[in-house]
Amino acid sequence: MKWVDANFQNGKISSDNRYFDSESVRYRPTFGGGARGYKDIKQKNISTYSGLDFTYQRDSLSFMAGTRHYASLLFPSLGISWQPNVSDHHLSLQYELRSNKVSIAYFWQHKSTGKIGLQFGSDNSNLRYAKALELNLVANYTF
Repeated sequence: MKWVDANFQNGKISSDNRYFDSESVRYRPTFGGGARGYKDIKQKNISTYSGLDFTYQRDSLSFMAGTRHYASLLFPSLGISWQPNVSDHHLSLQYELRSNKVSIAYFWQHKSTGKIGLQFGSDNSNLRYAKALELNLVANYTF
């Protein structure tokens, strides 16, 4: 998806809305008649996404270094995960260097037949201002 000058407004702005008191005069511009819309939106139906990961496991800890390729950009990342030896549960933490996104994930794996999990990531603790936001639901079954 590529937006260039996506939203626009054509119209008149009036500063005839004034407010004053004994100390100051303030003008609050208002948008008069006109048109609002969008232009120059280019969107592809199919996005390509690829990745490469390297993992080193020692006891119940795994260390990961990887990269993702999306929209002609590379997103390198580092991560660590913990899975106790006697447990089916798995926790991981990952940091993406280019976007400063931190992701946390929980997976449940029943023996070696399948895995389900949830991963959440953001580059800002206030989601309203996040530029990189991720929510993954993972389910796989091995037969």
